[in-house]
Amino acid sequence: MPYCPKCGAEYREGIKVCADCNVELVDTMPDFEVDKRNFIEFYTCFDALELGRISEILSEKGIKTLIRDLRSSAFPTDIGETAEKRLSVPEEDLEEAVKLVKTAIVDGEISPDGHFMN
Repeated sequence: MPYCPKCGAEYREGIKVCADCNVELVDTMPDFEVDKRNFIEFYTCFDALELGRISEILSEKGIKTLIRDLRSSAFPTDIGETAEKRLSVPEEDLEEAVKLVKTAIVDGEISPDGHFMN
């Protein structure tokens, strides 16, 4: 079975290019490197675009991010508390991430609507 070396998607025989990544497929599944660092949730908000922008700001500084969407599959809306999303960073990058987010709020790059977690 062919696989996409970028996203890991599996395809039927005869398919040559990944429909999502637009890269040529390979015959064997690549080994993905697992990040075993301890990630800490430190910021929460209800706006997916806002959290995506924060993630982008941190990524530009070399800080890996994970976003956890707390929406309920029984009530999958993007309004109110059912739309909560949380941002995590590696423990060793936490202090720098907090500084960058605070600076982005002060500079008006992101809104002050989110909250830092204890």
